[in-house]
This record gives sequence, structure tokens and C-alpha cells, in this order.
Amino acid sequence: MKHYITDVEAHNNAKYFQDKMIPAIKDHGRYVVNKTLSITPQEKRQGVIDDNKVIYTLNSYGHRCDEFIKDHGDKTHVVFFGCSETFGHSCEVGTTWAEYLYEQIPNTSGFFRIGNPSAGHRTILHQVNAYINEFGYPDEIYMLFPIIERLPKYSKNTNFYELMVDQAHWEEGKRARIWTQEEYLDEILNFKQHMVFLEKLCAEKKIKLYWSFINQAEQVYMPRFTGLKNFVKFENVAEFLFKNGYNSNEELHRRDGKHAGFAFHKFWAQCFLERRNND
Repeated sequence: MKHYITDVEAHNNAKYFQDKMIPAIKDHGRYVVNKTLSITPQEKRQGVIDDNKVIYTLNSYGHRCDEFIKDHGDKTHVVFFGCSETFGHSCEVGTTWAEYLYEQIPNTSGFFRIGNPSAGHRTILHQVNAYINEFGYPDEIYMLFPIIERLPKYSKNTNFYELMVDQAHWEEGKRARIWTQEEYLDEILNFKQHMVFLEKLCAEKKIKLYWSFINQAEQVYMPRFTGLKNFVKFENVAEFLFKNGYNSNEELHRRDGKHAGFAFHKFWAQCFLERRNND
């Protein structure tokens, strides 16, 4: 049977098949670029109220940061990669871990952030490769991963790769079942092999690389692997919150009720900064 791909489907698939960077936001099957929003399509679907406090200004590549450049002169070229927490979903400008950390790094050439809502580690690693292919090697790379079970899968329903399959296998566009321990460990090992390669590449290119996971399970597993040198351990978050008096809903949660509040972002940024300063 001959398979036909529509223009919209081809547009979405091309980002994976051609090693191109994937824009952060998609609306009615199309990626959003060069636009300013006060609420995302995902927030609308979730019933989030547009309070006009959150502004998403997307560059020509569809990312919430400065316009990407190739000539950084004598400035430090820094890039942040991750999922919706890195993008700043439901986050006011200036209140994400990437922005807090960026403010502490001197002599930078601009704020460059590639965060894709719903992205897992495979998509994030794809973005790193795609960025380097087009804009060259950064001086510093920071990566914050979500849960390991978030994978891109081909969907028969939509005929293109969906960014996220959370804690389940993809079956006709529905979340089917929780992963087994064996499947979880298989993907952990798969991730580990990719990160070993990336760490070696960055060491050869003299790139400062720091990465971590938001989820507690991966915080436990990653230090057990030999050969991984750039993992940043997130420890004593409760102590950090207590010490700084963070306990209100506005400090611990975002307007969508699903993403981490600025208090956690400050904690993540502090952990990355301490590791950077100690190297």
C-alpha cells in the first residue's frame, strides 16, 4: 500500500530526519516561530487562565531566547538544553534555572536556550547535535533532563514523531502501560552510552559540559555508572527551600499547577553553578 504524507506531516518529520533543530511550540500541527504569546496551546488545552504575566517571545527558530548567532567573538558561548522546565512553560521571564544560571556566568555572547516542552533525553540529545551542526561548538553546555521514560515514538494516528511518551508504550496514540523494570534499565543504559560519547566529545573540544535529571530515580541511578564525569547531583533540596523560606504555592508551583516553581529553579541553578565553580 502506498503511503502518502501531507505537507504538515512532512514539515514535522523533517526536523528529525534532517537533523534540524525542532522548534519549541506547535499549534494546529505547525511549529510557531517569530512570535510572542501570552499562553501556549498546551496551556489552553489544560484550561490555564491567561493572566498576562507570562510572555513567550520565540525567535526565528521557535525558541524562547536571543536569536542564535555563529560569531561569538571573544565572548563565552553558552547553551542550555532541556524540556519544558528549561523552556520555562508557565514561567515568567527571568524565573527559570537557565536564566538564573546565565546571570552568574560572565562575559557571555547571549542567552541561548533550547527547551522543548514534552521532550525526553533522545530529543534533547538530537537538539544538541542539530545546534552544533548549524552554529558550531559552544564553550559551555548545560542540560536538564526529565524522566527517562519520555521517548519520541512514531504515531500511526498523526503520522509523525510525537515528542513524548510518558511512562508508557505508544499504542495507537494512547498511553498503554507502565514500563517494566527491565525496560527502564535498558533505556538507562542506552542513555548512558550516548552520554559517555557526548562527554568524551566535549572533553576533546574543551567544552564545559554539565548535566542532570529532575527526577529522583535518575538522581539515584546516574552516580552508580562509571565513565560519567559531568553529572550534577541535586542534593538537599528540602534544606535549600527551608533555609530560604520557600513554602508558598507561588514559590513552589507555576500557574499551570504542573511545573516547578521558581524556588526549585533557583535550586537547580545553584547546583549547576557550584559544580561549575568547583571545576
